[in-house]
Amino acid sequence: MSLGRQEAFEIFKRDYVDSITIEDNKQLLKKRFAEAKSLGEKVNEVRNKISNYKTMFNRLKGLKIEIEHLQLLMEKAKVKLQKDFEVWWSEEASNLQVSECLLQFYANIKLKLISAPCPCNPENNRQRESSFPNFKNSSSSIPLTGDSQTDADILAFIKARQNFLGCGLYPLSLVPGGVGEENCLMHFSS
Repeated sequence: MSLGRQEAFEIFKRDYVDSITIEDNKQLLKKRFAEAKSLGEKVNEVRNKISNYKTMFNRLKGLKIEIEHLQLLMEKAKVKLQKDFEVWWSEEASNLQVSECLLQFYANIKLKLISAPCPCNPENNRQRESSFPNFKNSSSSIPLTGDSQTDADILAFIKARQNFLGCGLYPLSLVPGGVGEENCLMHFSS
């Protein structure tokens, strides 16, 4: 458009009968664009929130499945722990009973062997005693620990072994509270 024609158009537009309507519509259109832009932004925010919600909801469903699985594993582990404990407890109780029975058994044997008369021949005793001169009259030949209970057990064992093997191998007088060797030999010489 030429410059003169452009000026003429501007004057015509200003004086045009519908120019006010056009200007009002123009302003209204600007408002509607601004409102649409704002609503579009809000829709996008809501859409993002919905997307985040869906993501969070799916994560929550996954966590629920994982938690239920872990709870099941924990329950199985607790049941196994209880069963293993019961087995262990039974074994320990059984071992304790066996230990107590063995202690009582050995105590009874020790008592019977210490108090039992020597069944061997005195002549054989003298021959055996001469075969073991280190144990005949010396308590220093028997190594002791210094612990009174352990030493008593060692000496009781020696005495029981002596009685079992037929007297005379080791001096019975070394066993505290035991029957002396001379008593065993006297039993057979009478």
